[in-house]
Amino acid sequence: MWLLVESLSEVPTVVSEDDRARNFRPLGTYLRTGVRVAALKAVAVVQRSRRPVDVAITDGGVVRAAPVFGPSQRVHAVQLGIGESDLAMRPFAAAYEWIVGEPGKPLRSFWTDDFQRMYGLRQRRSIAAPFGLADVFQRVPGLAEVTKAMRGVYDPTPGDSFVNEFLARHDDGADHLIRSVRRVIATEGRIVIRGVDQDVTARLDPWEATYAAVDHDALRLSLDRSDRYAAMLDLRHGGVMTWIGSRLPEVPRAVASGLEPFLHPDDVDRVRADVTAGRPVATEVRLGLRNGWAPVAVQLDRMIGHGPTVVCLLIAAAAERRSGATDDGSVPVAG
Repeated sequence: MWLLVESLSEVPTVVSEDDRARNFRPLGTYLRTGVRVAALKAVAVVQRSRRPVDVAITDGGVVRAAPVFGPSQRVHAVQLGIGESDLAMRPFAAAYEWIVGEPGKPLRSFWTDDFQRMYGLRQRRSIAAPFGLADVFQRVPGLAEVTKAMRGVYDPTPGDSFVNEFLARHDDGADHLIRSVRRVIATEGRIVIRGVDQDVTARLDPWEATYAAVDHDALRLSLDRSDRYAAMLDLRHGGVMTWIGSRLPEVPRAVASGLEPFLHPDDVDRVRADVTAGRPVATEVRLGLRNGWAPVAVQLDRMIGHGPTVVCLLIAAAAERRSGATDDGSVPVAG
C-alpha cells in the first residue's frame, strides 16, 4: 500500500491510503510495531535529506519514502510505500501554495510543474509565476464543485486544516477526481495555505462526473445560445473566480487569471451592496477589458460565498473578439 503523509505540522498525519481518504490521522497511531518505527524514521529522514529513502523494518521488509515538494522546495508531504511497493507505481501527488490574507488583493497561488500536470495545463508556466483564482476554478466544471474547492481558501484561520474532493477538467477535456489537502499557516507576517493534491480518478464514476458538471454545462449552453458570457466575481476586490461560456471577452492576462480586478475598484462597494440585498440587479459597471476600463451593461446576482465573502455572477453580452494573443498582452479567456 501507499500512504500519503502530510508533513506541514509538527505531527505527520496520514491523509490517504492508496485512493482512500484518511483525514489527518497521526502516523504514529495509524501503523503498528516495527512498521510504525520505520515509517516515522523514513518521514524524518526525507524531511531532512529531501530525497527518497528506504528504511528497513525490524521484522522484515522495507518502507519506501519519497518527498512531495512544494513550489518553494519545502517538503509538503511524504509518500510511504509499505509491502510490495514500486516507486514508479505510487499515486500521483503534487503540491502548491496559496498566498492569502492580503486585504483588497486577489488571492494568488504557486504551482509546481507536477501540480500543473495534475490539472492538465497545456501551456506550463514557471514555478515562480503566480496563478489566480480563475486559473484554478476555470478547471473545476461545476458551480457546486467550485464551492467545494473554495473551502479553506476563504477566511482562513492559522491552524485550520481541510480535505476536499472535487472534479477537475483538464485542458484536453478529460475529467479527473482530485483530493485536496490544505493546512493554513501564519508565516512571516502573512497567511499562507500549503497543500498537496492527489489524483484519485480511479474512484470517479462517469455518471457522477456528468451530474457534478450539469449546472455549469447548462448555464454555458444557455449563455452561448443568447450570445452572452458570465463571470463569477469575488466582491472583496472584483477579481474573477471563474469564467462561463464560449463567447468570452478579451482581457489582460492578469485579469483572465483573476490576479487583477475585472470589476473596477470604485464599483465594487456599490455592486456588493446591490447583490447583498438578495435580488438580481441590472446596471452598468466598468470592466477591465483589452483597451482599459469600459462601461458595460450587466446583470448581477448573488451566489453562495464563504463567511463574509460575497460572490456574485456577472452576465454580459458577448463582444466580437479576435483569436490568439493581442499586441498588448491581452488574451481571449479560454472557454
